[in-house]
Amino acid sequence: MSEKSLPPAHNFVTLYCACCGSPRQVPIPCENRFCPTCSRIRAAKIRRKLEYIIDNHPPAPLYSLQMVTLSTTNWQHLEKGVAHLVASFRRLRQTTYWKKYVSGGATIIEIKGEKGNFHPHLHVLVYARWLDFWQLQPLWKKASGGIGCYILPMPKKAAMYYVTKYVTKSEAPEGDLLEISKCIKKYRLFQRFGSWQGYKIPKLKSPFPCEECKNMVWLTEWEIRKFEGSFRKGG
Repeated sequence: MSEKSLPPAHNFVTLYCACCGSPRQVPIPCENRFCPTCSRIRAAKIRRKLEYIIDNHPPAPLYSLQMVTLSTTNWQHLEKGVAHLVASFRRLRQTTYWKKYVSGGATIIEIKGEKGNFHPHLHVLVYARWLDFWQLQPLWKKASGGIGCYILPMPKKAAMYYVTKYVTKSEAPEGDLLEISKCIKKYRLFQRFGSWQGYKIPKLKSPFPCEECKNMVWLTEWEIRKFEGSFRKGG
């Protein structure tokens, strides 16, 4: 679905190309974090941030990208389950093993299951020395009480795909997504940590160039009126 064929029920604002004036409809963020329209834009922003960090991260001998999946038992109350997951990961990051082997990374919360039987878990993209399952799994069990621990090497392109996939979807029933979104609204589904947290990512250009002139700068109607008013006063 292109940006010009947005779902009719979704609220949007019209932006205008600063060069040729061509209009573009841009969706206004809604309350549902799993909204497919909003998720597409969120995924593009996260992908650009990750690319910048990975491309500018100083290479270190024996370090590589890896995806670590961490989970606990299922939960009747989703908010308690997510709170426990986040706190458990914080405890894991305080261990000597984690501090020694992991430089930095980003976490993605994914929700599976259904009402009364939710399964929140973490996908953690790390830049680290090779992580040993037999050392990491007992540490996760001690930190969380769960035994779910899976480690997978992750090339850059695959990392971009997996992170944006997990941060914009949920395998919970579609009818529960808005309730799930409201339940975990105080938690970020995507969060950087360690050396990745300190990166100051420059403001990047819009990923949506004008189809008419390829310009990357867009103006709201309010900005255009303000500019026209200033111009008339100056004249």
